[in-house]
Amino acid sequence: MMPEMVSAQWDYEENPIADTSIFEGFPNNNYGQATTISVGWDGTSSRTRCLLQFDLSSLPLGAIITDARLSLSVTSVGGSLGTQRTFTVYRVSKSWIEGDGPSGTGTTGATWINTDKSGPTPWNTQGGDVVLEGASSKELTIGFALKEFDVTDIVTAWITDGQLNYGFLIKVDNEAGDQASFGFRSRESSTTPQPILQINWTIPPEDTVPVGGLTIPVNNFRILTPYIALAGLIIAVSAVIIKKRK
Repeated sequence: MMPEMVSAQWDYEENPIADTSIFEGFPNNNYGQATTISVGWDGTSSRTRCLLQFDLSSLPLGAIITDARLSLSVTSVGGSLGTQRTFTVYRVSKSWIEGDGPSGTGTTGATWINTDKSGPTPWNTQGGDVVLEGASSKELTIGFALKEFDVTDIVTAWITDGQLNYGFLIKVDNEAGDQASFGFRSRESSTTPQPILQINWTIPPEDTVPVGGLTIPVNNFRILTPYIALAGLIIAVSAVIIKKRK
C-alpha cells in the first residue's frame, strides 16, 4: 500500500468555528458546547453524527484546491478495538447553528430533527441534509490514533465551484449494524489537538477568470476583437459622412 502524501506546509490550517453532535435517541437535544463530538452508535440503540464548520473566507474564490485534510483526535471508542469501520464525510446542504447546549440542554442549536431548535427550523431529512457528490469515505481502525479524511472534493465544491459552505457531516456507513463509535475532541476541548482543517491551493493563471464558480480560460485579444471592429466601422462611416458633406 502506498503511503498517504503529507504536505510539509499548509496554505490554510484552522480549527472549526462551530461543531456539535446530533443524536437520534435524543432528537431535541443540542450538544454545541460539549467537549466531544460523537460519530457512530451510542450504545443505546441510537445513531449519532457530528457537524463541523470552518471559516474559509481567507481562501480566494476560484482557487484550485490541490489538497484538503480534515483531522480529528479520538478521545473515546465503542466497538472491538482493531476492527475496521467505514466512516464518510459529507458536504452539508443546509445552514445550521452550533448551539448553547453543553450536555444536551440549552435552547438553541442543531439537533437530530432541527437545524436550530430555537426556531424550530427542521432538516429536510432527520439526521442532517447532505450532498452525496464528493463525499469522502475511509476505513478507520477502532482505536485512539488521530483520524484523517481527504476532503479535497468537498472544499473544491466550496472554493472553486462556488457552492455555499455549510460545513461537514460525518457518519458511520452502517450505523446500527457496525455497533461502533468514536468520540472526538471538539473545538471546546481544553486539550489539543482540536479538529483541524488543512488546505493547499494554487491560483489560476492570469488569463483565466472565475465565471459562476468555474475557472474559464480567456483570450484577451478575442474579447477586444469585436470592440476593435466596431471602432473601425464607426471611423469608416464617419469618414464617408465627412466626404459626402465636402
